[in-house]
Order: sequence, then structure tokens, then C-alpha cells
Amino acid sequence: MTEGDQEIAISYWDTEADIQNWHRDSQHALAQQFGREKWYASYTVQVVEVKRQYSFNE
Repeated sequence: MTEGDQEIAISYWDTEADIQNWHRDSQHALAQQFGREKWYASYTVQVVEVKRQYSFNE
């Protein structure tokens, strides 16, 4: 999702261990390096827990 010059990416994980495994993945490390070199001057990562979820469908 983008808004102006800002981008938001959301990913959902089943466990904290799954997040850690992804963080240590060599392919992910290469993608991060590429992103820093080509696209991003800075970024912020937030790890949060969903407490509630609401939906509306017409």
C-alpha cells in the first residue's frame, strides 16, 4: 500500500519463531540488501500483535 511517497507492507505470521526464521533466511537478507541499495534511504519495522479484527462486506 502506498500513500504519497510512503509505502506500507504488512505480513502476518503464526508465531514469533516464524518471524525469526524469516529474518535469518539468506534469500530475505539478500532482498533487504538490494532494497537498501536501490530503493530505501530509511525504513521502520514494527512487530505488533493483532488484538481484534473487524470486517465489513457489502
